[in-house]
Amino acid sequence: MAGWIRCSVLATLLVASLATAEQETSVHIKVFKDSPEVANEAVVSSKDCQVSGVTLRHRSMKYYGEDSYVACSNGKAGCYLIERVHDKATQVACPTENFQQRIDEETAYRAHEEQTKQVQAQNTEEDTEEGHRRLSLVVVSTTRIWDEGVVCYQLNEEYPFNKTQKEYIYEAMGKYEASTNVRFVTTATCEKEKLSYCDSCANWVDFKHPTSGRDCNSSIGITEEGAQTMNLADRCFEVDDDLKTVYGSAMHEIGHSLGMYHEHQHPKRTIGVFWDDIDQSICIWSEMTIRDLSVGGPYDLDSVMHYPMTYGFCQPNYCSATQTQSTDCVEQGTVFCNLNDDDNCTDITKAMCNETATAAIGQRKILSPGDLAAINELYQSSAWSNKESKIGV
Repeated sequence: MAGWIRCSVLATLLVASLATAEQETSVHIKVFKDSPEVANEAVVSSKDCQVSGVTLRHRSMKYYGEDSYVACSNGKAGCYLIERVHDKATQVACPTENFQQRIDEETAYRAHEEQTKQVQAQNTEEDTEEGHRRLSLVVVSTTRIWDEGVVCYQLNEEYPFNKTQKEYIYEAMGKYEASTNVRFVTTATCEKEKLSYCDSCANWVDFKHPTSGRDCNSSIGITEEGAQTMNLADRCFEVDDDLKTVYGSAMHEIGHSLGMYHEHQHPKRTIGVFWDDIDQSICIWSEMTIRDLSVGGPYDLDSVMHYPMTYGFCQPNYCSATQTQSTDCVEQGTVFCNLNDDDNCTDITKAMCNETATAAIGQRKILSPGDLAAINELYQSSAWSNKESKIGV
C-alpha cells in the first residue's frame, strides 16, 4: 500500500512539474489526465506475456514500485520484490488492480529522476578534462561515500565468524589498504579514540555471518545512518573454480560498501546476455539497468565487481580490422539485445562467444587497475599510512 501511495503522489508531482517546465529539453512521456501513459502493446509472439491485463514483450522487465518489478520471458511472467542486500528477489503475487497504471507511474517517475540527475550533473561538473573524467561504476552522491576514506566496521557477535573467516575478511580489507586511500577501523577503536570519522562512529559496516542460506551481499555505500549490512555466508569463503580466492567474495562485497556498483551495469559493456538462461528472480534482471551518470571509464572485464559467465554472460569474439563479420566473429559496435529492447538488436548465440575471454569474467583474486582507479577517484587522500593499519585492532 505504501508503494502505491508513493507512486500516486510522485506521478501527481511529475505531471505538475512537466506542465510548468520552461526548459527546452522534452520528456518523452505522454500525459493524460492525472498520469502518464505507456503503450500496452498487443501480444505478437507466443513468448510474450499477459498478466493482470498488462501485455509484456518477451525479455522485458518493468518496475511497478520502488523495489518491485514484473518480468516476462518465454511466455512466463512473474512479479518480484527486491531486497536491497540480497542477490535474489522474492517472488510475490502480481497486483490485480491498476497494474498498468502503477507501471506507467513508476516509469514516469524514474524517467523524471534520471533527467533531473542529468541536469544536476551538467550544472555542477567543472568544464575541464578532470571535471568530466569519471571512472567505473560508483555512487555519485558524496553523502554515500565514507568521509576521508575511513570505513568503520564491526564483526557482528550475534552472527559470528570463525577465526579463519575473520582472517579472510581482514585479508580482503588489506588488499584495499595496500593500493588505495581507504582505511578500516573497528567501531570499538573509533569510539575509544574518539575519532571523528564515520560521522563520529555513527555509521559502520555490519559484517554478519548468516546461520543459514548462501547470502554474499552488501549495502552500496552509506545508505542510511547506522549499520550498513553485509552478509557473508559460508559459501562466500569457498573456492570452487580458478577465478576465486578465499577472500575474493569479501573483497567484492567490500567494493559495494565503498560505493561501487556491478561492472556489468556499464553502459559501454561489450558482453551479450543469454536472457533465456537466467531465472527471473536472480537480481541480474534488475541490475542490468544501465547507470549512465556515474561512469566514463572503459568497461572493465577484469573488474572484481563483475559477475561471472554463469550468470548468462558471453564476451563475443569481435572481428579484427582485417576481418568482416562471419560465423567466426562479430563486428565491433554490434548492439546485443538487452531487456526491453525492440527488434533493432542482435541476439547473442553460443557460436559468437570467445570462450577464453568469457571464462575469465568474474575473477575474485585481485583489484583490477580499473577498480583501483575508481576507488582512488572516490577517495583521494588517506587518513593515515597503510603501515599504521588498524584492521583487526
